[in-house]
Amino acid sequence: MSDREEVSRWMSRAHNDIIVARHSFDDLCPKQLEICCYLCQQAAEKALKAFLLFKEYEFPWTHDLVKLCQLCMDFDNGFDGLLNDCSDLTPYATQARYPNKIEIEETETAAALSKAEKLVGMVTGLICPAEESISQ
Repeated sequence: MSDREEVSRWMSRAHNDIIVARHSFDDLCPKQLEICCYLCQQAAEKALKAFLLFKEYEFPWTHDLVKLCQLCMDFDNGFDGLLNDCSDLTPYATQARYPNKIEIEETETAAALSKAEKLVGMVTGLICPAEESISQ
């Protein structure tokens, strides 16, 4: 599998996580806040790792979005504006999966969705134009 295909697979998973997160928040009753926040963290993690793969950087196997974002900043300064969002999303990697670890409110979940969608959108914008120019 080429590097380009691998990047595409990671981004596909990130987009799928966003789709399911959005569905669990918008369409289910009751809203599934914990799983939605977990999927937001996962989408952001996969997008950051896809960007690092795109830059041919071997990323560390971590759920720490701040660390991944800092690595991405070495390639694009635009990631510095996402550090706070990454800090907010990181705890959902583990705490949102288990009972009694974290109380999650609906407004917090809506914010997590917005942050994850923004991050995935930014990475998509950075990767897709380059992929299009490669194929032309």
